[in-house]
Amino acid sequence: WKRTNGGERWQRREDDEQRERHKFMNEGEAVYLQCNYTATSGSNPYLFWYSHYANKAPEYILNTYIRNTKQQRADFAKERFSTNVSNAERTVHLNISQVRVTDSAVYYCSLSPTEAQISDSVLQKLSGGVRQLSA
Repeated sequence: WKRTNGGERWQRREDDEQRERHKFMNEGEAVYLQCNYTATSGSNPYLFWYSHYANKAPEYILNTYIRNTKQQRADFAKERFSTNVSNAERTVHLNISQVRVTDSAVYYCSLSPTEAQISDSVLQKLSGGVRQLSA
């Protein structure tokens, strides 16, 4: 990961190529971040979501089992953060309702006991009240 534009945007670097994905929304809208995973058919691992704010340690948001809907959430995440699993597509979404500027962070997903894809997203304030989410 590397920070660009004075620390206001993050870019993911893969094989010396940089990619950015953006979502645009207004404050108060819902945001859906996607994480792809691989797991053996006999396992039922946890999927964890974390947020990483500039100059702070990563912060736990929630976790869920891949094979059922049991979720555990941090206290701050109980009202606006949720997740849903699509086993057919092998994806797990982080859903943020009523997005706020204070949700600006890099978001990571991690599959336990092994790691899965790391999904990064940055929410930033743009002029005119529009927010930009980079994933």
